[in-house]
Amino acid sequence: MANAPTVGMPAASASASAADYNFILKNTLPTQQYWFSQPLWQKKWLGSSKPNTFDNDLQQLLNKLYHLGLGFLSTDLKLLYQGKAKPELEHWGQYLKKPSDAALESADSLRRFIFEESDEIKAVRVLLLGPGGAGKTTLADRLQGHKVQDHPATVGVEYLDHQELVLDDKKGGFAGLDIPKDLQLFLWDFGGQTLFHGLHQAFLHENCVYVLVVDSRHEQEPDAWLQQIRHIAQSSSLPPVLLVMNQYDDCHNRQNENRLRQLYGGKLDFFYFPCNEPKDKALAKFKQTLLHVAEQSRRSMTKSVLDAGELLKASLQKNPVIKRDSLRRILAKSFPKDALNTVMNQLESLGYLVTVDPRKKDYCLNPTWTIDHAYQFLNLECVTKSLGKVDDDVFRDEAQAFAEELKNKADEEGKDYPELNSQSREFLYQFLFNSGVCIELDDNQNLFFPDRASANEPKEYVRLDDTHQIIFEFLLPFFPFGLTARLVNHWMQATKKAQIQSTDDVWREGFVLRQGEDYLVIRYQFRKASIRIHCNG
Repeated sequence: MANAPTVGMPAASASASAADYNFILKNTLPTQQYWFSQPLWQKKWLGSSKPNTFDNDLQQLLNKLYHLGLGFLSTDLKLLYQGKAKPELEHWGQYLKKPSDAALESADSLRRFIFEESDEIKAVRVLLLGPGGAGKTTLADRLQGHKVQDHPATVGVEYLDHQELVLDDKKGGFAGLDIPKDLQLFLWDFGGQTLFHGLHQAFLHENCVYVLVVDSRHEQEPDAWLQQIRHIAQSSSLPPVLLVMNQYDDCHNRQNENRLRQLYGGKLDFFYFPCNEPKDKALAKFKQTLLHVAEQSRRSMTKSVLDAGELLKASLQKNPVIKRDSLRRILAKSFPKDALNTVMNQLESLGYLVTVDPRKKDYCLNPTWTIDHAYQFLNLECVTKSLGKVDDDVFRDEAQAFAEELKNKADEEGKDYPELNSQSREFLYQFLFNSGVCIELDDNQNLFFPDRASANEPKEYVRLDDTHQIIFEFLLPFFPFGLTARLVNHWMQATKKAQIQSTDDVWREGFVLRQGEDYLVIRYQFRKASIRIHCNG
């Protein structure tokens, strides 16, 4: 089973896997009935006798599975090894499906996936990423079948998934293409730098296809973005990525495809076309590839959990925030009491819920609404003009006015958009605090947004004499999204002996830690992906 928990493997598993692979290459793909009728060890495939340790290693694996609460998997593996599998039983077919990560969260959730009815998740998120001005929003127009327009720079995230992409419209962006059955695409257009706040990571790691757009005029190397994508996906390997190099007249640079595939794996496709040209053949090929990759990326999940998610989404859209006890009462109508915690974790992993803290007192049933507001709050005038330090009451008043403006606009357009009431407002503020992008200062009257701090480094630190100081430099493969705000948030806590003592000691590319008369100057060098620490004292 794809993505199954690693619990130990027989010593001969590498050679056995190679034998299976070679067998498939040389033969027509066998049926499910055939595979389940074959024992795990086949002398005719390997051309050698079974290793002496095989039976012992297999028994150890079965014992480990049993003690992990996966006794059903241990039993089925033993039957499979003996060639006594029962493919006529419905649950055997579940092993051939690609389960959602949510189905693998615990032994209980995996057991439910195997023995309950499951369904393929229809919705796939298409995430448009890349540096500012590369052409992401223009490409978004193409995918929607719109005429390319002059757009201001994207601020925050353009949540085009408020309404899904229409795939079967004869005049739409996918007209004339082969549309996979039941596929739903939702498009997210991220601004060039907004991902660095790290707010998105709660639920953007599954059922996603990443479209990375770079500009041919600037010979932009995509390595840093590919590293970030791997980080978002919470995986050591790269998820499916379609790299689009937006071509301009007389500037037809190409990427070093062999190098990038060697570094990041084979799920990387390259396309070269001008995003503002509606009839380019490469654009049509890109769209068809996007549909195919989206179809292949879909996972399966227990049908009862998917049904519960859709029920919550449909019935509680007006007020997006719900108390934990109320949520449990609703779910208790469909699930046993001992399964409720597992189900809530699964719904959160699938993007039906988002929570703000480990206590999980409040949930939001519209994660898009939560992230949308959080990004926009970062760009409120009171935050940007004050260099990140803003009076709590001023921020709350401006945030409320902005939310009401969004609600009025949605009403004018006939869209169902939740209003910001007292409960949902407090939920959003707590989400900002717990995400690390906003800090409550000691005076309880002011807030601080590290990502909106001054760009200028204080002069006294620029003039430090390197010849009489100790300097450390840490080289990183890349800067993870949200690193700056998280570091500042950590070191502003009052319990630390060394701490950031004032917002004046924070700027866009660094901060100062103080302890008595001694201090450390920490600087980020984003292009070099390094952190440089200058010690004084």
